[in-house]
Amino acid sequence: MNYYTPGHKYFRKVAFDFEQLIAKTDFNNTSEREKMHDELNDLTFYIRETGKFERENCHPLLKDKEPFVVAQVEAGYKVVEEKEDVLRSILGPKEGHDKRARFSQEDIYNVYLATVDLIDTFRQLLSFKDKVLVPVLQKHNLEKTLRALNLQARSQMSFEQMKENILERIIPCLNFTDKIDVLRDIKEGASEPMFEQVWNLISPEFKPHQRTLIMESLNTEPA
Repeated sequence: MNYYTPGHKYFRKVAFDFEQLIAKTDFNNTSEREKMHDELNDLTFYIRETGKFERENCHPLLKDKEPFVVAQVEAGYKVVEEKEDVLRSILGPKEGHDKRARFSQEDIYNVYLATVDLIDTFRQLLSFKDKVLVPVLQKHNLEKTLRALNLQARSQMSFEQMKENILERIIPCLNFTDKIDVLRDIKEGASEPMFEQVWNLISPEFKPHQRTLIMESLNTEPA
């Protein structure tokens, strides 16, 4: 599993879910509209945080070796932000919205089109990173460096942060092999008590033979 796989699988799920939410939202129902705003904020927060991590940690490693690839990724994030701005301009603010105001059919359709545009643009960025950026990182043997930086970041997480960001968001989007790789990273980057908390929380989700395989892979004796 490469460095980007877990996050990208999660992002693709969230992007799909958000697109489906917009397709089904009753924009003249206040609670549904507010839920849509919350989900958009959640999606775009993680896009921005990922972009920030890459600009600070990944791009400096590549800017002299592969300036074109770095420029393309940075441009991709900028376009995604522009598409987000367009969508938000159509939606208006979550707070202070006149609850008596109604969205016309044209408004609703424009929201849908802007959402499709945002999600399609984001998927294109993910595909570029998967097909171009990842091979470049592998060519220059930089994935281990990024993994080490990621482990350092995870080592500073509280259990609640680990639970919300990794166990509840990313791991459900992964296949069994990927889950082992993520758990291995957690074990390596977290303290022993932290990993014990993680394992106690997530182990019931696996079948007995899967737990045995995971613990063998992590060089941990079965309980």
